[in-house]
Amino acid sequence: MHGGMERNELLELKGLQKRGHVAKLFVSKLIGADPQIRQIKDLSWRNRLFKFYYYLNFSMKAIHYDVYHGNFTPLLALLFPNKSLIHFHGDAIFELPLYRHFGRRYQNSWYVFCSDYTKNEFRKMYPNLNQERLMTLYNCVDIDFFKPAVSDVSERKTVNICFYGGWIPEKGIYDVLEAAEILEKRGRKDFKIYYGGSAYSHYKDSKWGSADDIDAKVKSWVSRLHTVELVGNIKYESLPEFLQKMDIGLVPSSYPEPFGIVNIEIMACRLPVIATKVGGIPEVVVDGETGLLIEPSNPQGLARAIECLLDNSDLRMRMGRAARERVEQLFTWEKHMSQLIQIYMKILDNKK
Repeated sequence: MHGGMERNELLELKGLQKRGHVAKLFVSKLIGADPQIRQIKDLSWRNRLFKFYYYLNFSMKAIHYDVYHGNFTPLLALLFPNKSLIHFHGDAIFELPLYRHFGRRYQNSWYVFCSDYTKNEFRKMYPNLNQERLMTLYNCVDIDFFKPAVSDVSERKTVNICFYGGWIPEKGIYDVLEAAEILEKRGRKDFKIYYGGSAYSHYKDSKWGSADDIDAKVKSWVSRLHTVELVGNIKYESLPEFLQKMDIGLVPSSYPEPFGIVNIEIMACRLPVIATKVGGIPEVVVDGETGLLIEPSNPQGLARAIECLLDNSDLRMRMGRAARERVEQLFTWEKHMSQLIQIYMKILDNKK
């Protein structure tokens, strides 16, 4: 294995070891020590010439392995085309370096995507690749870690709603605040939105403007509302406890989320999700069954969806149960690892 996505890779590594497979994780940076993880110094991830040096160093250390599973690492296909599995967890799928010159090597490699949406977008860009070597492997969640609250919260007078993530407009940060404002103007006081994250979570100054400006705008807007409470960044270890106190989750992204793992974190805690019809989200959230899907950049639609679930506690509870069941069926680590090993076996069989 090779690449980023640290938490996901570490869990995959443990899953492979648990099932009796020999696996090593190669990384450019390492904190601490682990016999299953090897560090290879990356001279410069921005410079392609240095990046080739990095991969050649990797190939010498890992030459005897049967499968090379890389996350966002298409250069692996040039080194080990028949044994490489290039994994796209997100939407950074739009370049295969030197494809025009080494098309055959890329055609002999294998590719896996976090949703059918990302796979289809990739297929449009590279229609000549072997379609049988393009596969979907959904992201997953630990259902023993993200789990429903033990106590019954159906009798709460105030409905708790959560939103969390990096504060960038494409995450719908302003749509949430405008929807709350719309509902307040209608006289609704029966809900509270717990608004997590910050403008400095993942981004500094960017195409969306400066983090300072975004931070100031959100905090100024919230100061005028009675139904929104800022809760700051939420540590991953504290997310389940936070979600167990909620009744509804919001994921109103306006850009095409490749998958939207926040959705399954919320759903695993038996909560309905109000999300948008973009990217891979409709593959995760089933409209009318596990939540409600709205058009992106639509605060009025978001307000209507919130009001629908505020006014119907039975629907809210039914969707929450269906959400948990969907996660248990499709998005568990057990399911993910089983499918991943099947993909590895397919690669090995093809080499015989």
